[in-house]
Amino acid sequence: MAKQIRTYQPTIPAGTPKTALFTSDMSFPAMVVTEIDIRIPSGPRGQVGFAIGSAGQPVLPFAAGQFIIGDDELIKWPLEDLWDSGSWTFFGYNTGVYNHTIYVTFLLDLVQGNAAPVAPVIANSALSSPPGTSTGQPVVIGGVLMSVGAPTPALALPVAPA
Repeated sequence: MAKQIRTYQPTIPAGTPKTALFTSDMSFPAMVVTEIDIRIPSGPRGQVGFAIGSAGQPVLPFAAGQFIIGDDELIKWPLEDLWDSGSWTFFGYNTGVYNHTIYVTFLLDLVQGNAAPVAPVIANSALSSPPGTSTGQPVVIGGVLMSVGAPTPALALPVAPA
């Protein structure tokens, strides 16, 4: 099951030839792509083709110079072992007289080893402990992960005027 979903709606301008592909950035933070869903609305009638790529090169479909061509279709591609850089690009041509929008959805998982560290949440009452009584473990204070390697210094707050 995906941990995150990212959607993009690149619109390929009318009159865009295969020799000068339209490109649209679809970047996101480093994540593992588990599936790509593509919705091609009714209308292109074979005049629109596109590819999805990374690092500035089309790669889906895999063969260079190949394009996905469709009309009124939903494509669902479960994927494995793709790069996890998050650097994705849409490439397309449109030889017709109308602009066409393609809907691209990435289903994503976390990159192994990039999970946020889990730290104990300490109670408010523990915040009033005397200086030097820290456990030496990371803690979450007010939703912020605090890495504590040495005793925690006392926190001095300004006193409101009486």
